[in-house]
This record gives sequence, structure tokens and C-alpha cells, in this order.
Amino acid sequence: MIAGVAFWSLLGGTTLAQEQVLIFQDTFEGSEAETTDLGFENDERQSGALGATTYSDSSEDLTVINSEWAPGKLSLFPGPASEWVAVSPDHNFAFGSPFTLEFEVDAGVDDEDNASGDWAAIVFGATSKNSWVISADGFGILFRNNGDIQVFDGGDSIYGGNGGFADGIPKDDLEVRIEVEVDSFDGKSPATIRMFINEEAAVITADGATEYVKAAGFRANFITMLGGAFGGNAWQHTFDNLKVSAAPAIVVSPTQINAIAGDTTDEITFSVPKSLIQAGVVEVTAESLTPAIVGIEGAGDNGKLVLSFADASRTSGKFKLNALRGGVGSVQLSSD
Repeated sequence: MIAGVAFWSLLGGTTLAQEQVLIFQDTFEGSEAETTDLGFENDERQSGALGATTYSDSSEDLTVINSEWAPGKLSLFPGPASEWVAVSPDHNFAFGSPFTLEFEVDAGVDDEDNASGDWAAIVFGATSKNSWVISADGFGILFRNNGDIQVFDGGDSIYGGNGGFADGIPKDDLEVRIEVEVDSFDGKSPATIRMFINEEAAVITADGATEYVKAAGFRANFITMLGGAFGGNAWQHTFDNLKVSAAPAIVVSPTQINAIAGDTTDEITFSVPKSLIQAGVVEVTAESLTPAIVGIEGAGDNGKLVLSFADASRTSGKFKLNALRGGVGSVQLSSD
């Protein structure tokens, strides 16, 4: 780069200020008796921008919807023949940030004494489906029959205990909400994680914090529900009302541009998530964070270019940059 002549533009800080939208929800309600077909009537029981989604499981005979003992729920039946069972939606939920994962879980429905340390678990942020709770790159949380929890950042256990609940975590039908903030699913952006059980913030770190920062972040967001039974035990674990919401991200291409001072760049393309447009009119604003170095063609007197999206059949837009002088420039896209 020749100082004062060449120009480098970085499209950074792609942000969205809108509320999260429902990406996926499954009530697991079925009109028929017990079935191992996890896709049965999924177009009726599922909702959200993603639409109907199928599942992959580790053992078809041990994953059931509408069990006789848990109607309207997903049941996992680990036991001596298969000590752990896993189920994953067939989708990578790497949509944007923040995102929220919600579900109801009952570990050991048939553990009348709630005494066993066996568990049901959730893994999110993984690069593969049906991940083990001590996953290679995701984040795992197990809920033991006896009420304790254990938390894993990849292969490292970062907490084990009662989650900071003075009287212990309730042992039946927990309502769980997990909130995650991450700038990008690039495996480099730190992710901040919080968990709430029955609307109360749970301790998830060894030092008693209710917030944890996963330094390496995530490279994807496959979700897995698991159930474990060990030492000859056999249990029924249930999940219900699985829900994923997110503030979808704007995707820009290319993310870096070279230009000669005085020139106008080729068109830059950005895409807006269809689900966001379906929720209402979206206005995307392109703004130079370094107006002395880079301008936006067609911008108003305030230096901003606003493009409106009202029809979900049109999800992409284009704009050009004006290289005003040499240096490092930055442009931000945002949506209110």
C-alpha cells in the first residue's frame, strides 16, 4: 500500500439493534400415541422462521415422542444397552447474537427418590450433531436426577454443584433459559453465557459467578439433547418446548476492499435475514466510522445511507464506497 494513495476499507462492527425473533420452537405435541418417528407431524408442532425441522438421534428405538409416561414431550431412554442417548435438530443455529435457548427438562422422571447422579443434558455451540456433553468445541450443561448441575466448556468442567440455589435446584420439570452473546461464530470471538432455572440466575462457574465467558467462542451452533444412565441403571429423561430465538446478523461481502484515493469501489453486497424482514419493515443504515477516509455513495447530509426492506422476497442490498484519501477506514451496518 502506498501511503496517501492506496486505501483499505474494513467493513467492521456489523450490528443489529432489533429484538430477537423466534427461529425455531418444538412443542413435541402429537395427535397419536407413542412414536419413535421424531419428525412425525413436525409441520404442525413446530413454529418459527426456520419452519419444520427434522432430527438426528443416536439410537432410534430409545428416543420417543408422546410416551405413555410423558405425553407431549420428547423422552430419552438410556440404559444398560446404551448408556447415553442423544438427539439433535438437523440445523446449525448460528444465526446471530444475542441468542436464547429455552427448554423444559426432567432428569430421571422415574427416579422416585431423585437420588441418582445420572443426568439429562444440553449441548449448544457445537460443530456437530449428537455431541457428547463433554464436547470438543461446544458448551455442555448436565442436570442430574438428584438436582445438581455440571457445566463444561468443551472438554473442561468449569462447575459442579447446586447452581447457587440455597434449597437446591428443583428436581422436576425445570424451566431453563440460556442466554448467549457472541460477536461472530468464527471460533475467535468470546461468548458470554448465562443460565436461568425457573427464572432464577444459576451459578455456572467455580468462583460462584452467574456469567461465564467462553474465550474461544463458537464456530457453529448445533444443539444436542442427551440422557445418561450408568452402572446398570435405566431412566426416562424428558425435554419439552425446545425454543431458539436470535437477533439475526447482517452478512457482508466482501469484508475488505482496496481502493485508490479518489476512486469509487465496486458494489458491496449485504444480506438481511429473511426472518427479520418477516417480523416487520427493516431499515439498514450504512455509516462510515472514519468519514475523513471513506464515504458512502448516495449518503445523506448526515453521512448515512438508509436502505429499507419490507418484502421478504428481497433480502439483499448493495452500496459503494468513496475512497477520500489514503488510510484505514471502517464502515458499520446497523438496523434498529
